[in-house]
Amino acid sequence: MPILISGDGRPFTITSYLRRRSRIATRLPPVPLGRESAALRARVDRRTALGSGVLASAIGLVVLFGGSTLALPARHAPTTA
Repeated sequence: MPILISGDGRPFTITSYLRRRSRIATRLPPVPLGRESAALRARVDRRTALGSGVLASAIGLVVLFGGSTLALPARHAPTTA
């Protein structure tokens, strides 16, 4: 899983998935079909970065609330000391 997140898996990375999704959302082909303008690449990069931030925030929220939910019962458990 770390390889997928860090970007070493090329076509199987989360970033390439987000890039394809953002290209489709802007009515472009999923993969560039030749040279594209710098403005178009910048727009796709911005949308990809935004998608990465949203995904990271969602994962962070799941970890925060999941960890808190698991830690609260352990905190109030009686100790046998």
